[in-house]
Amino acid sequence: MGNPAATATEGVSAPTNADENNLRYPNAADRDYPMLKLEFVSDKGLADLINSPMLLDEHRAQFKALMKRRVGKNTYKTEYNYGKKAAKVMGRLYGNGACLQGIKSRSEPHRQFLCGSEYHDIDQVNSAPTLFLHLLAKNNLVSPELEKYVADRATCLSRWNMKKRDFLATLNRQQPPAGPADVKAIHSVIYEKLYPILRPQYPEIVKKVKASREIEKKANPTSSFLSTVLQTLENTTLLSMHDFFEEQGWCPDVLMFDGLQVRRQSPEGNMPEEVLRRCETYVKERTGVTIHLAEKPMEVPQSFLDQYGLTLPAVDEAVPVVGDKPFDVVRDTMLAAAREMKVCKDRDGNLYRFANGLPYACTMWMSEAKAGESQKPVSIMEWMQDVLMDLPAASANPRVMDDVCKVLTQNRFTGFDFVKKDRHYFGFSNGILHLPTGKFTPAEEIKDEFCAHRYFDQPYTGATDTPLMDSLLQYQFPDADARMVGVIRFLYMMIGRTVLVRDNWQVMLYLQGESMTGKSVVVKICQHILSHFGTIADGFDIKHGLSDLFDKDLVTWDDLSKQIASIFPGDVFQSCVTNGPVPINRKHAQPFTCPRWYPPIVGAGNRPLPYDDNRGQTSRKTISFEFTRVLQRGDPNLLQKIMDSEVPNLICKGLGYYLEDLKDHGDQIIWEWCPEYFREQRDEMRENQNPWYRFIRNCERLIYNGEKATLLDDVRKAYKDFYGRDLSKNEAPASTFSQINADWVIEVVPYCKFCKERHRVDCCDRYSRTAKTTLTWIKCIELLPPPPKDDDEEDV
Repeated sequence: MGNPAATATEGVSAPTNADENNLRYPNAADRDYPMLKLEFVSDKGLADLINSPMLLDEHRAQFKALMKRRVGKNTYKTEYNYGKKAAKVMGRLYGNGACLQGIKSRSEPHRQFLCGSEYHDIDQVNSAPTLFLHLLAKNNLVSPELEKYVADRATCLSRWNMKKRDFLATLNRQQPPAGPADVKAIHSVIYEKLYPILRPQYPEIVKKVKASREIEKKANPTSSFLSTVLQTLENTTLLSMHDFFEEQGWCPDVLMFDGLQVRRQSPEGNMPEEVLRRCETYVKERTGVTIHLAEKPMEVPQSFLDQYGLTLPAVDEAVPVVGDKPFDVVRDTMLAAAREMKVCKDRDGNLYRFANGLPYACTMWMSEAKAGESQKPVSIMEWMQDVLMDLPAASANPRVMDDVCKVLTQNRFTGFDFVKKDRHYFGFSNGILHLPTGKFTPAEEIKDEFCAHRYFDQPYTGATDTPLMDSLLQYQFPDADARMVGVIRFLYMMIGRTVLVRDNWQVMLYLQGESMTGKSVVVKICQHILSHFGTIADGFDIKHGLSDLFDKDLVTWDDLSKQIASIFPGDVFQSCVTNGPVPINRKHAQPFTCPRWYPPIVGAGNRPLPYDDNRGQTSRKTISFEFTRVLQRGDPNLLQKIMDSEVPNLICKGLGYYLEDLKDHGDQIIWEWCPEYFREQRDEMRENQNPWYRFIRNCERLIYNGEKATLLDDVRKAYKDFYGRDLSKNEAPASTFSQINADWVIEVVPYCKFCKERHRVDCCDRYSRTAKTTLTWIKCIELLPPPPKDDDEEDV
């Protein structure tokens, strides 16, 4: 299921760096490993090749190992990973075990024989020299000789009287070559100029080469380092190529280091040149590397067929496996039905299929509604029972059905396609909305099938009228109150922000107030818009719960749990709001670190968030709305009415406000431009949770005086006199002053222990470098003396 064709309309082209800050795969580390792929390998061709007496034993063993990876007719599973260095994401992706990547194609056309009829073989031309040229240019170096080679390889090799493999071998040896002067010049600029610059840029690769026990790497550490850098960059361009073909609806099944094997969409002809050129542009935009792509032939020479006594198998010709077990028959039948019916699943085992004849409306498969009952998702077992009603292999042994159902449900089984939702689109009954730009494309202009991230069976009109939602919000935040100006618009903007976060404001939405004030309506609207959300309530799994949240579109709670500080400890809460790395514990699996937390957080409760706020770390990350007015005559069906009639308009309004504010204030801190109401809420939250902040902000003895400075210890003593207790340095940080007034600057001054003056070389005769102490001063602030006690107070 690819993305909509870029030609459908200007609004549905693949996102670029200009309109999408967070690419689907910003880099190789953000992917799930191992990468699971299903390769086409001819069952009959594989069996014939294994049975050929001309095949070498080592190749026969390799092909027998490949047979064990069969998951269906002409279908074989492969996993790509970085091996032991997967966490480092360095070097190349290798297919685990036997796979097409490791099968010969040059000296013997084995790979072409097994799959050539089904694939385009797309190659990066001059991969290593091109990448070296990119690294040179990136680091302000030039090599005219290498530029000539990349531009006209054949002429250069002819002039040098060298073969391509000999030239590449020269680049991979740190020992200077003894060949032509041009080759020496290329080698010199790479090893003598480029290498010293690259070394500090890739410290992890330096460590990897040093730690290697391989004799070749120990003997040639410089060339090993450069090779790993080159492979890492090559892999980055390869993954960008992979993403392009996936987004355009092609199937890049086989990763070949410097190229891809892409499944054919027609049995004959080469891949269109226009597609290759667009792929080159795509890679350039995302990696900065200029590559040139070409398609290599996949024909099988007749001499090879004659030598091995083979004939090319037909594409749909499968080997009749002797004694196929009922399990295999049932599984293969279901996989064939999934392809025919265009059924896929999500990570939770829910089934998806296209609805209403729309090419973008791939929605969860729901059962037909019965009288008095709501619709329920169709389970995999229910679907199997319908498909296999007349299949003897299924009816003969009911246990087979259970076993196949378990396999199809498992996430690690990749023979059954997962639904691939395009995060940039919402679908409606009359078209799709491109979220990064707010552009709408009518349904009749969309030809290719893809899965919009969310489908609403309602028309999109571009209207922004939401009278029901407005009535709720205007009751809580009346326009007549001067403090509430702009508050309702800001709330709509924050709802629109949850649809696709594209800023770096680092805030969450929190609705605080009493019960029956409408907070949960706002939370449930956000849940309805995104649907794939996680929710937190009492009884939530504290130890492993984050594993159920990190891959959601939204994290919510409509009643602040007493366990929230255990589920999100303070440092984890900060990382989640700022989209930082978060450690994840999983049941029956190794813990891992999510490199970036993506889902926004929307919460509601009747009390403040239970986190320390000594330095404003909580209040400045919380956009708080106070719901204070209880609904006296509330409509119990208000939420359902809004969902039934106002969601498209609400999305249009919220997303429109968000894109407008993103354009005007995307490079600003949100507190610089938000309505004054929210700064008041932030300060009130800080005062409620931080007595030190409350004291500095409200103490009448502290006044602004540009010519004065006050000791921090004196202010702390005044706090103790007022509250009757002392504060630790962590509870009373000096940084709080500058958060209240930017002129209240902190200065730490060293003083001599003997003369009590500023500590300097000539401060006194007893000067010593170590005989000093420090005092913290707050500039532009004066601490007035306490007011005198009145007579009545003294008598007491």
